[in-house]
Amino acid sequence: MGINRSKNIIQITKDDVVTLSQKANLTEEEILDMHENFLKNFPRGTIDKKQFLDYFSGQRPDRNADVFCTQLFNAFDMDKNGYVDFHEFLLTITLTSNKDAKQKLRVAFRMYDVDNDGKLSHKEIEKLLVGIQNFYGTKLNKEEPSELATDLLKTYDKDNNSFITEEEFVDGLGSLTVRAIEMFSVLRTGSI
Repeated sequence: MGINRSKNIIQITKDDVVTLSQKANLTEEEILDMHENFLKNFPRGTIDKKQFLDYFSGQRPDRNADVFCTQLFNAFDMDKNGYVDFHEFLLTITLTSNKDAKQKLRVAFRMYDVDNDGKLSHKEIEKLLVGIQNFYGTKLNKEEPSELATDLLKTYDKDNNSFITEEEFVDGLGSLTVRAIEMFSVLRTGSI
């Protein structure tokens, strides 16, 4: 019993609610409330890339979020049809709000795996670094993203095939992530 992915995505069936509730670890009432709010913001039942960029860039107007939000949209658009529906929106929001660092890393990996081949190339790692740079307003010189991408490949590409797989990404960065997030939080806000 899968999700009803028909053209009539504005309505949500009881089966959809039950399935989404199990996948997202939310109550059925929470799913229905989120669906209602989703439709208030996006009455057609889907979000196109422009709406997505407007919505999420508006959440952080102090940031240059275009590159980051474009990559986020591509991660949310799981079926690659150019739209994010409620199902895709809910599952990605749930994954990104999950406290489990490894789950967050899996979402991040899919976000930056632009060509969806299951691995990060040097070019994709550079885009990841530039997106983060733009989002946080840091300035790197022109060569730094490439040099950092090379360093990341040397460190985390365990089988030396010039790519970082999802497992290499999660295993390699997983132990660093929680502490790095805590340290970054201290730098940004002055407290954990």
